[in-house]
Amino acid sequence: MLLGFYAISNNILKQSVAMLIMICAYEFLAKNKKVKFVLLTLLAATFHTTAIIAAILMVFSRMIKPSYKNLWICVLVGIVSIFLYNVMGNILGYISILARYQKYFINTSTFSSMLKETIGVAGYAIIYTLITIVVLTKKEKIKEDNPEVYKRIPLLMLGVTTSIFAINNWTINRIALYLYQFVIVILPTLFSLKYTIKGKKIYIFMILLILVTSCSFLTIFAAENEYYQYKTYFNTTPQPY
Repeated sequence: MLLGFYAISNNILKQSVAMLIMICAYEFLAKNKKVKFVLLTLLAATFHTTAIIAAILMVFSRMIKPSYKNLWICVLVGIVSIFLYNVMGNILGYISILARYQKYFINTSTFSSMLKETIGVAGYAIIYTLITIVVLTKKEKIKEDNPEVYKRIPLLMLGVTTSIFAINNWTINRIALYLYQFVIVILPTLFSLKYTIKGKKIYIFMILLILVTSCSFLTIFAAENEYYQYKTYFNTTPQPY
């Protein structure tokens, strides 16, 4: 709720279905069941073709070791990719199945809207960088207690790279959501580790502070298409015939 996934799901329903399918697909990837992973990816792509890009990033994430060094490399790659924005947009034009998304590389927003969108996407990058840093502080304990969750940490790191790249155009940040959604599995692992009573209170406070702050920030700057606005037959002004 606090990280915005519920609200987003009310706005981009087809992608939300694709995201849920990709959670299941990742489980097969983790078990090295490649055929089932590919089949579920194709199924997800029938709802939203960005699932193909997400699948590629998921495969790549399994090759990355969770570490501060690799996190900063991901951040650096994201910064560099900002300057390759137009080149990557042109490349999409040559890939028939993804060509329809080339239009998203042409930003037609007004200056005020673009400023708000840029702040919102940058906020995603900062929030998930902070969350990843918090998780990395306990990476060895996570690796010992739950190796599979440990291997999911790079998903957040690649999500940060994608968000930084999306500063050029906020719609690209939707690809990062495929990767960020695994935070719902990663964060609870922190609470299952052994702490001193004082240490656990500090961690709980730190994480809740990040969540509440991020919820407020994303609601103000990253609420796509006013996704908190609900209209029904009863609160919609009737249109004259």
